[in-house]
Amino acid sequence: MRLSSGLALAILFLGSCKKPEPTPVETDTDTDADADADSDTDADTDSDADTDADADTDTSWQQTGGSGGSAAPPCNDDAFEPNDDVTTAMSMASGSALIVCASSNDMWAFDVPDGQILTVDVTFDSSVGNIDVDLLDENNTATLDISWGMGDSEQVQWYNGTGANAIVNANLYLWLTTAETEYAFTSTLTPCGADSLEPNDDIASATTDGNQTGLTMLDADVDVFEYIVPAGDALEVQVLFSNAVGDLDAELVDANGTVLATANSGDDDERLLYYNSTGAEVTVYARVFPSPLGTVGCMSYDIGGSTTPVVCNEDAHEPNDTLVQSVASAGELGLGIVIGNPDWWQVQAPAGEQLRIEAIVDPLEVGVTLEVRNSNLDVVGTTNPTLYANAGAVAETVYVAVRADENGPGVCGAYDLDLTTVPCINEDGNEPNDDIVSASAVSNADDLFLNVGNDDWFALGTVPPAGTIDNILMFSGNADIDTELLDGNGQVLAASGTVSPVETINYTNATAADQDVFLHVFFWNNVADTCSTPYSIETTITP
Repeated sequence: MRLSSGLALAILFLGSCKKPEPTPVETDTDTDADADADSDTDADTDSDADTDADADTDTSWQQTGGSGGSAAPPCNDDAFEPNDDVTTAMSMASGSALIVCASSNDMWAFDVPDGQILTVDVTFDSSVGNIDVDLLDENNTATLDISWGMGDSEQVQWYNGTGANAIVNANLYLWLTTAETEYAFTSTLTPCGADSLEPNDDIASATTDGNQTGLTMLDADVDVFEYIVPAGDALEVQVLFSNAVGDLDAELVDANGTVLATANSGDDDERLLYYNSTGAEVTVYARVFPSPLGTVGCMSYDIGGSTTPVVCNEDAHEPNDTLVQSVASAGELGLGIVIGNPDWWQVQAPAGEQLRIEAIVDPLEVGVTLEVRNSNLDVVGTTNPTLYANAGAVAETVYVAVRADENGPGVCGAYDLDLTTVPCINEDGNEPNDDIVSASAVSNADDLFLNVGNDDWFALGTVPPAGTIDNILMFSGNADIDTELLDGNGQVLAASGTVSPVETINYTNATAADQDVFLHVFFWNNVADTCSTPYSIETTITP
């Protein structure tokens, strides 16, 4: 989402990434027609005059980072060769009508003064050949930036914050394409320093105009902007930047420095929402700073804020904004939630039951998050919905906080508090199938249940030689199920241990005999909800 004021995002663009290119592959399997020992390297020692004039017609080659394949087509290189590595890199600010070959890279060297940004733009026709670019340090020991796009241009950038001049190298190479590609490149150096708003590092020196473009963020810098929010208005602040260059975080604070909202997504841009429910005009401040998870060096960003009158209806249970003020509930309909003003509830988890807690909202109106604490006030859940198991012999009081999501679509909205319970232990009709000896002969089934301390085993069938088996397990709940595929001797053949609610095993029988296979289903590290987790399995055996 962009502000209505039409702020333009000033970004330092890094090309989209793709998987590393494959290693060279030789597909030539023919044999020489002559009787010598020639193995396509012309290593024979006979006295005939052949020059490997056998029936070779293959031209298999695959370019990987400038290392030519076995039979790269000929290339009409440019006059700047050899400039294939850091020792032969050419120093030139721009060039046109250049040629990069599949059999060798092109490397260009640039002198970057301290405190400046180097930008290298490479243009070409990707329908002829796709060029990728790596920006490397002087010794080719560190990658400073990459651009591996699929279009007609690539761009790499680097900010020199070393305190001294630095030499960097742009490494251009072809990727799975023709023998050669023509290209042009330009380089620019841009000084990077504090913007004209400095110093605006704290509330006392905050910039009063909170709509700015082309700002600069340096490492260890903080920029502060002031916004006036009328009573009953919602404030939306957007910080626009390219995460490919550096990551920024932001927060809203009041005049005392109390945090009202935070934004630290780790993606492009950050968005802050605040609703003024005080009944009077409020001054709030947006703080923008580098993410503690990384450095920004020197980067550009834009910021903008706007206020909009909003009618937020809270429910009759207010004030229940803190755990101390929590209100007992067995489930409620037609509640109201406002950003920055959570609702706390006390709910009962019956003995031997699994409690399911969900805040149901219109996702186009408002987003919500949950925080669930047990009777000891330990946080036991943060997802919506959350499952909580009370395996004890007595009912337990659980505390639930419902919060409007700061990154949601709006600042307030309606919700229902939905509470349901199911028995803590469920057994399906395949029990006892707790070990390989008692494995159930089941390969496809729904409505299965896994309990802690009670693994499930299934005899999936027989896989013939060269046959394959594909097994998919799908589950729900707040537990993590993993799977193993074993042979009849208990030897693990394959396993799946992801953190997703789907575990997939694919296995091919490479032996010369039929192979009976068994599926072991278990909780990861045996750490899971103490109640049953439902799941299903699907199996396909292909001869």
